[in-house]
Amino acid sequence: PTVTEITSTPLTISNPAASVLEDVYMCDSGASVVTLPTAVGNEGVKIQIKNRISSAITVNAPNPGVQQTIDGSNSVSITSQFESLTFISDNVNWNII
Repeated sequence: PTVTEITSTPLTISNPAASVLEDVYMCDSGASVVTLPTAVGNEGVKIQIKNRISSAITVNAPNPGVQQTIDGSNSVSITSQFESLTFISDNVNWNII
């Protein structure tokens, strides 16, 4: 997988390249809001987001409340430092695994 360090937000993650099945994002100082790319057309893609700061990080679904969700919600929080969540697209929404 590719590993990207996030140091400022808000950040909207771009659609991964067709050959990429997993991306890892490390949220460092200044990172607090991340929006996932569209789940549509990205079936099977995994995105892992790790919180390396002492405050919570909010992860938003693309177009929240309109089209796509994360396990049925518009957003989720990664509240603890060093906690991470992995999201996988089912081609309609994002699911936490």
